[in-house]
Amino acid sequence: MARGPRKDDTISRFDGWSATYEQSFTWKHFFHPVHLLMLGEVGDVGGLSILDLGCGTVNMPRGFAARK
Repeated sequence: MARGPRKDDTISRFDGWSATYEQSFTWKHFFHPVHLLMLGEVGDVGGLSILDLGCGTVNMPRGFAARK
């Protein structure tokens, strides 16, 4: 019976990839500009809670937190 990659291997690969994610072409030319646009459109979030589920590198919550 064939098995997929071990959990430890998957975690290790993700950790290696995620360290450079925000330097990738896709991040710089798509995700980052979209995040900046969204941060500008959302408005004041002071006093609110923000839930970020599986949204990459936590860039959006960092952007909201920097507004304080």
